Amino acid sequence: AGVQRLRRLILLFVKDSAMAFFRDKAIDKDQFKDVAKKASQKILEGQLKVDPKGLHVGVSREKFLTDERKKKMELVVVKYVNLEQQRRTSSDGGGVLRKSSEADLPDMLTIDDHEDDVASSVGGGDSSE
Repeated sequence: AGVQRLRRLILLFVKDSAMAFFRDKAIDKDQFKDVAKKASQKILEGQLKVDPKGLHVGVSREKFLTDERKKKMELVVVKYVNLEQQRRTSSDGGGVLRKSSEADLPDMLTIDDHEDDVASSVGGGDSSE
């Protein structure tokens, strides 16, 4: 039950994050589906390494979705959007937001650690803002 609850929570957050790219026509419907599936799976795998039981009964949605965790999950979504754009543009010759690969994805095992690393990778630099 805890793993299914965690999976559902992550998928909802990832879909919300990816929807902005879909609305701006940065990705199409099929790419949106791929981004949602791949990013959700990546995040879920990382979370299950930290806690194999998933989301415990007493943990609320708000308690799980801390600002730090949201930043890291959004970063994963952006990386997968970039990968999808690369795949699309490599076949039709268009532009790319930023070149990246799956190897560039943050290690979700340390989702609650390394605030400075995340802040600097999403444009910040100082996590004490």
